[in-house]
Amino acid sequence: MLAWVIGAALALGVVIGLAVWVYLRRSASRRKLRRVFKRLGSAQLRNVVLPDGVGGEIQVDCLLRQPERILVLDIKNMHGVLFGGEQIDEWTQIVERRSYRFPNPLPDNRSRCQAVQALAGEVAVLGRVVFTDAGEFPRGVPEGVSTLDSLPADLPPPAKGGAGSAQLEAAWTRLLQGSRPA
Repeated sequence: MLAWVIGAALALGVVIGLAVWVYLRRSASRRKLRRVFKRLGSAQLRNVVLPDGVGGEIQVDCLLRQPERILVLDIKNMHGVLFGGEQIDEWTQIVERRSYRFPNPLPDNRSRCQAVQALAGEVAVLGRVVFTDAGEFPRGVPEGVSTLDSLPADLPPPAKGGAGSAQLEAAWTRLLQGSRPA
């Protein structure tokens, strides 16, 4: 009887330890996301729904307001080894020697950018698909995709003669008014 109680206590300890480890790992990833986004943008909208410009709605993971543009970021937290390309319809994720296919995220990001552009007017809109550090691209990261670590360096410099701060503020206000929590 005592051995059974000790075994159950050990099993419970392992389960609790694993749950704590997963929670802390996810928390660290979320904190890193917040830190990177805070450095990149003066304001942000997270997990919102916007009109898509053709009578429907579209969900957006993150919008960041920068001094000269608005960033539309799709966040992907995928583990394992990742393979994809800009012109490939289905990308591949390999986890523990098992292969999983998922749709190329770049066309969806372009659709989100178009929806944001419809509200933003003349303000520049730039989209990126951002993969967290949980996965890796051993054959190179496709164009239009960044890792969380590479995102700041991957962004092109601002265009000359871009929107002024009044235009950007007006565009951001339209985005705030046109959005609702997802």
